Amino acid sequence: MALEEATDEYSPVYIAPQDGLAELDKISALPGQPEGVNFSQYSGYVTVNPNTGRALFYYFVESPTDSSTKLLVLWLNGGNFAS
Repeated sequence: MALEEATDEYSPVYIAPQDGLAELDKISALPGQPEGVNFSQYSGYVTVNPNTGRALFYYFVESPTDSSTKLLVLWLNGGNFAS
């Protein structure tokens, strides 16, 4: 099913094209970070409600070894969810 067809139907899940987003969110260096770190890191926002503009901030650090076999930890802080 094409993405255009899927967006015409109601879905509680928002799916947008992801092409090229990882490279846009990639961090090349942080203030105070030593030179030559051997891991990739990313930060940005994940849209959770495009109609209201709500998004969650994320910071992701990839394991420098065997990243596809490592566990992933997702930490979400609470907040005011009233609209």
